[in-house]
Amino acid sequence: MNNQIQILDLFKEEEIIKYTGHESSNYLIDQCLFTDDNINTFLISGSEDTYLYRWNVLEGGEGTKIGKLRQFYSNDHTIVNSLDINKNGVLATAAYPYMNIHFLNI
Repeated sequence: MNNQIQILDLFKEEEIIKYTGHESSNYLIDQCLFTDDNINTFLISGSEDTYLYRWNVLEGGEGTKIGKLRQFYSNDHTIVNSLDINKNGVLATAAYPYMNIHFLNI
């Protein structure tokens, strides 16, 4: 876990594209794909910094913050470790340590 997501060509054994900007050093973090109007495909990822990140699949690079989960306590360090998206762009997330479920429109 090194704060990056990589797409690899397993036949050539090389990196094709890299996505950075989110935090993922201590926990396994989910990602999912979302297509808007069948034009652009985005990779959506949770993060250890309470934010959700988005990348254009073809571009990679530094992610864009698209949402922040509400923190319930002043010293709360919510980790977005599980997520899924439906065809209408409603994203459901679960956050550690309280396992609250959040719904966001993206």
